[in-house]
Amino acid sequence: MRKFIFKDSFFLTIQEIYFYIKEDSPQNANKFKLEVKKQIEKIKRNPYSYPSIDLEDFENKEGNFRYSHFFKTFKVIYKIEMKAIVFLGVLHDKRDSKAIYNLL
Repeated sequence: MRKFIFKDSFFLTIQEIYFYIKEDSPQNANKFKLEVKKQIEKIKRNPYSYPSIDLEDFENKEGNFRYSHFFKTFKVIYKIEMKAIVFLGVLHDKRDSKAIYNLL
């Protein structure tokens, strides 16, 4: 059975997004947090069912780096390792794709 590891960057990105949304709508910020939790559970159950990250100049030949898209604009970024799933962060689609490097 795999372990589930949450990097500090995972919690930091969620916190940043949560507080940003909360400025306009505390209710939507809470929905965001609940949806992140749902996505985590879905990933835990079936980590290979989500697309691998395919970016130019990003080393992912084995497809270990993946993302789960939710709320139409957010992605949970994670890495599948032999004995663990490592949750790296949550990114908004409008962020530069290079932002993924900050999560590694």
